[in-house]
Amino acid sequence: MKFETHLYSPKDFCLLESWWKAKNFPVADPELLPPTGFIVTGDSVPICAGFLFKTDAKIAILNHVVASSSPMDKEDRNKAMNLLISRVILEARRGGFKILSAACNIDRLGKRYESLGFVKTDSDESHYGRVL
Repeated sequence: MKFETHLYSPKDFCLLESWWKAKNFPVADPELLPPTGFIVTGDSVPICAGFLFKTDAKIAILNHVVASSSPMDKEDRNKAMNLLISRVILEARRGGFKILSAACNIDRLGKRYESLGFVKTDSDESHYGRVL
């Protein structure tokens, strides 16, 4: 399978929305997604996506990682997810960031982060947000 990444564009939102809904994940507000997002395709079929949130410090955040719920070869899905995360890491480095942070409550995704050099820094945490 030939894998490629392309930048997210607002026309991709419906696809990601369908993935989030299929997995019972909260659907992101499209106005709150950063312009730096990536979608990985395999033989031109979308497989997974994620976003790089840039801060005004030297830390960036990997978030809203999601994969298609369509049946697929496990090895191909793993390659696509690793490519996605590696692409976000590369973009963060290019942007001059020193730390890339990611949070998740999905064991498989956490183990993937660790396999790609992330260090687990906390557990059993709750995240909070407030509409401004």
